[in-house]
Amino acid sequence: TTSTTTTTTTQLDPPLVFQNQTPLSPPEIQTLYANNPLAAYLDGSSIVLNHANLTSEPIYNLCRDLQKSFMHVYANVYVTPPQSQAVQAHADDRDVLVMQIAGRKRWNVWGDVPIPYPY
Repeated sequence: TTSTTTTTTTQLDPPLVFQNQTPLSPPEIQTLYANNPLAAYLDGSSIVLNHANLTSEPIYNLCRDLQKSFMHVYANVYVTPPQSQAVQAHADDRDVLVMQIAGRKRWNVWGDVPIPYPY
């Protein structure tokens, strides 16, 4: 007997880069940093990787475990330099669980939405 294995490749969007709470366009990222997220981070930019569960086995496993209790789970990763903020205060259009794993940050929970659904 013969068996065939099907491999599915998911094309991920490149990381997003935010400078002073403003997203940079792909041409700006190419011009300023040659599409190098580390160079952008070292220059003070925040890096956002959406759907990180598709690139990291531990994050994938965490999301899979959370799906036992919640219907739809995925992970976005934000890497922000000290004394910086990736995006302005805002509301999301979904429930969010935040896990800060390094550094220090003062988190604010607002009673009134400062900016409704900006992204």
